[in-house]
Amino acid sequence: MKAILRKPLRVGVSIILCAKASSAAVIYVDVNSTNAAPPYTSWATAATNIQDAVDAAVDGDQVLVTNGVYQNGGRSYGFEGARVLVDKAVVIQSVNGPQRTWGSRERGGQNEVSAH
Repeated sequence: MKAILRKPLRVGVSIILCAKASSAAVIYVDVNSTNAAPPYTSWATAATNIQDAVDAAVDGDQVLVTNGVYQNGGRSYGFEGARVLVDKAVVIQSVNGPQRTWGSRERGGQNEVSAH
């Protein structure tokens, strides 16, 4: 009986990486949102506070804020607090300008209000 010699089949595998062009996302904020769901990429799932939107964003994203008074959210740093602590390169923009969008926080027993 003849021995059958089988050579192992070598398969070269080429991996092609398709890099999707990176584009900035728009993260939405609406204080009256009733269905807030990360990553907040539509008005239907908009964050209810600016800090949540900033936290969900990555460098280059735009945080688009609609009309309202934003009194919740924020983050502490050191012994101070901030209504919005921005720790990445994002653009925060009001839909209708600073006359329609406000943030406020309690500080030393007084309410501090500023336009964004």
